[in-house]
Amino acid sequence: MDKSVPVTIILIENTAIDGKHLEAGTILKDVNPELAVDLAGSGKAALATEDRVKQVKDRIKAEKAAAAERAEAAAARGNETTNALLGALASLITQSAAAQVKTPAAAS
Repeated sequence: MDKSVPVTIILIENTAIDGKHLEAGTILKDVNPELAVDLAGSGKAALATEDRVKQVKDRIKAEKAAAAERAEAAAARGNETTNALLGALASLITQSAAAQVKTPAAAS
């Protein structure tokens, strides 16, 4: 690689450059070759070829879909728990109300 010609890279992992957070999948143009080599060497970036860009974008899309599925499953579990607790609470309220209704009648 010519060390003087800027290159175009794609970030493979979330990365901070010069204090700025950049997400995986970000394409950076006209990057200093030394920085590009450092990022590539640490596994955070690669040259932005068509194939590599597609691979990274597909991976990110799959990761987001999996995260959404996990979030939906967690929400469903939370809803089931909430519904069970509400049902138990309603049952306790009904039992308490029934006990209060019986108490005055028993005292008469």
